[in-house]
Amino acid sequence: MSLNVIFGVPVYKARMPNHEEILEGFMPFIESEDNFNQATFWDCDCRTTMLDEEKNGIFPWHLF
Repeated sequence: MSLNVIFGVPVYKARMPNHEEILEGFMPFIESEDNFNQATFWDCDCRTTMLDEEKNGIFPWHLF
């Protein structure tokens, strides 16, 4: 557990009790580049699902 400061905002960071289940659930989606788009709204080479409800919707968010 730790407290990080991101852009001046304190953020508490801790491992989720079901960390392994979350990791196993997300890895098949994270490992496929087809599940991400090139970010066009940042000046970087990031890949993201932000602003893409279809791709963002396939991730198992219910595990949280």
